[in-house]
Amino acid sequence: MKRVDIETLVRWAYRDELPKVAARPARLGPSGLVSGAAMWAKLHVLNTLVQEPDIANRYGVLPLLDDSPDDVHPDAVRVAEAVEGLARLEVCVPDAWHPLGDMGDLGPEGADAVRRGLDRLAPVTSSGARIVRHALSRLVIRHAILGAAPSWQAEVPTRRMVCAGGKPKWFRRAIYTTDGAFGPVHQTLEIEGFNAARQRPFPGAYRKFELDPDPVTAVVERGEHELWVSALALLAETLSGALTAHVPLPPARPARPWEGEAEKARILPSFAISAPDALGSENKNSIAA
Repeated sequence: MKRVDIETLVRWAYRDELPKVAARPARLGPSGLVSGAAMWAKLHVLNTLVQEPDIANRYGVLPLLDDSPDDVHPDAVRVAEAVEGLARLEVCVPDAWHPLGDMGDLGPEGADAVRRGLDRLAPVTSSGARIVRHALSRLVIRHAILGAAPSWQAEVPTRRMVCAGGKPKWFRRAIYTTDGAFGPVHQTLEIEGFNAARQRPFPGAYRKFELDPDPVTAVVERGEHELWVSALALLAETLSGALTAHVPLPPARPARPWEGEAEKARILPSFAISAPDALGSENKNSIAA
């Protein structure tokens, strides 16, 4: 039995073994042309438009172009089944999650960047929980095929006052009322706060600060990195004892490298998946603090 890091094992399955499976027959529409549904079937996996619908096999990867036999290693098939099982997990991100601690005090603008990043990564549902927008399986498959980890490095932003024409800009809030289907609708908008005629700010006007560069992209990328490592850790647990020729080891990469984790990877409680047998059931599980 070969001991292998789970990241290497998943990459081996999706890059070396699963491409041996032939492409599925194209699904034809009434006119004899390939159906539109088939054309878009695997678009969600890599966010890449595949022009030919019949070139992907049942694992969503491009088959080899030579005449290689369809002799996929059984361990690779089991890995693919476990990865596909990740799609059944409902991933909840706690509101207290904060990935910019290494950048120092970014003030209220930093907190706002984290909120905006979380809205992109895990929008708030009607139940009030932040649920990750895309399935973990999508994240794992994409980076296995690309052979790389999600990016997490980011430039430390500078906090500066919002300016226009080299001068600090003034803002104020105004409430606008419009007619709605069920009565008046009130909206609060941010508008110009400087009175050009009198060359002074309007009463109640205020100035704002901003972060340059905006760290919202770093929030999303670091969230994906931690989710990816957490998913790999779950796969290592799930596949332990289930393979014929490999012993999967936990991920070697730290879950939050921006916090200085070096010697040993660890999954923080914020993204710790509590049910290692979840991939074998239909129940949804949450990543909770």
